Amino acid sequence: MNKLSANTKLLLLTVHGKHIKTMSPEEKEKHSLENIVKVVVDHKNKYLKVYYKHEWYHYTNKGSWY
Repeated sequence: MNKLSANTKLLLLTVHGKHIKTMSPEEKEKHSLENIVKVVVDHKNKYLKVYYKHEWYHYTNKGSWY
């Protein structure tokens, strides 16, 4: 995550915070920031592809995920 721009980090942290609020304690642990393996920025489609150790999500610039 250290190589991300300031704006990208802000988006990641904002959406991640919303995302984990919807999870059980066990799921929160699996989706901690420490378990993020890679973040790919897709400027064309305006989302981040966030890879955790076990799965990945799209985090959008509108604050949602899927």
